[in-house]
Amino acid sequence: MIWAFGFQKYNISTKTTYSLENISNKAHLWGIDSIEKYVKRLILGQPEYIVGFGIYSRDSKFLRMETECSNKFRNNGGDIVYPLSMIFEEDGILKYSKSIGNGYCNYASYRIMQEIVSGRLKSKFAFVHIPKKFKVKEVVACMQNKLNTLI
Repeated sequence: MIWAFGFQKYNISTKTTYSLENISNKAHLWGIDSIEKYVKRLILGQPEYIVGFGIYSRDSKFLRMETECSNKFRNNGGDIVYPLSMIFEEDGILKYSKSIGNGYCNYASYRIMQEIVSGRLKSKFAFVHIPKKFKVKEVVACMQNKLNTLI
């Protein structure tokens, strides 16, 4: 069982999430309250895999699978770092990255990893940043191929 989420309602991260096939649960998040509610749903649902998508604000020719997250949010915290699951292989379009930032992408990833590390959530979690210049169709094609290897 694979669950996926994106941020906000009409950006590329949520459009990608809702365009993918074989996802058991799709969500769009839009702030701390929605992230906390989603984490509670994850604990109840216990999906095998969780994939998060966010917008990468800089220019890049690659999708960026983040390798770690921290408790740093809006320049507060930052002393706890969790590694993320490398459930997808790097290739010509997807590269590993350590630049998740300190916004909602990092906060959601940190909260999910906090529950995985505590043992309350028994899932593998990956987070992919999508550069703004990418087209939904090309992201979906790449990620659908990656997700199909998990089924």
